[in-house]
Amino acid sequence: MPIHYNVIEKKTPFRSKPGRRYYASARSQGELSMRRLSTQIALATGLKSQQVFSVLKKLGHFIPEALENGQIVRIGGLGSLCLSLKSRGETSPAHVTRESIETYRLNFKPAPALRDKLANVKFVKSGYSSRISIDHESPEAA
Repeated sequence: MPIHYNVIEKKTPFRSKPGRRYYASARSQGELSMRRLSTQIALATGLKSQQVFSVLKKLGHFIPEALENGQIVRIGGLGSLCLSLKSRGETSPAHVTRESIETYRLNFKPAPALRDKLANVKFVKSGYSSRISIDHESPEAA
């Protein structure tokens, strides 16, 4: 099944390149709930749906715990999750403290098998949205 996308319009606030640009934006075709996913896995494996649901629910507990402990979480065939940091640049290693850390990011790296399965995905244009947003604030506007 193809990925549907809308065309959205965005203003470009920079004075050197004023105007509008148009971008593709993925359009959701619904969602797969944990309950439905559990049922699908149960049908494919012979396990009971409630057992699968319980395991998936526990993932929601153990994955954040592992990430908080600085571990990389690898889920075979799907990919890995890890945290990365964004911090201020300091003048020396001694000046780098936890106050230097501005935020963290949750990173997902797809497994090669997942990337391969999605390598030939098709795209279908669904429509145009006149929603206008500003990508970045220009230094002059601040």
